[in-house]
Amino acid sequence: MSKMWKVGFVFFGIFIAGAIVGGFASLRFAREFVQKRGASEQFAMMHKGRLNESLKLTAAQRARIDVIVDETGEELRKFRKETNRIFQVMNTRISVELTPEQKREFEKMQTRWRERRPQRPPSREEREAGKREDGKAPVPPGPGSLEKREP
Repeated sequence: MSKMWKVGFVFFGIFIAGAIVGGFASLRFAREFVQKRGASEQFAMMHKGRLNESLKLTAAQRARIDVIVDETGEELRKFRKETNRIFQVMNTRISVELTPEQKREFEKMQTRWRERRPQRPPSREEREAGKREDGKAPVPPGPGSLEKREP
């Protein structure tokens, strides 16, 4: 009886080890998958899949709806770029109103905000533009950025 217990324990250990390794491997591949696709591309792919699965779309419906979802993804990309530009303008205008000491504190605040903001995968434009010198995809200044201009 103790031999059966040992065999069961070994199989259980192998199962647990496989689950752990599989979990880490799937996280790695999932992260790479997410980084290879932009957020709006992910949105489009996932939304198309949900619609097709839930609504049992015909091939003709799927083709027409895919166009609609792709167009919406493109609009979202444009909106994100415009939002980033608006934040940059706001931060530049705020900076002009500050004293040198306040500017230094404002820059520290922005650094903290950028560090807390989750990193997003690079956009299609960033991937097409290539990589930065440090090997990472270029990321345009976001809402927390500050153009360094002297008034």
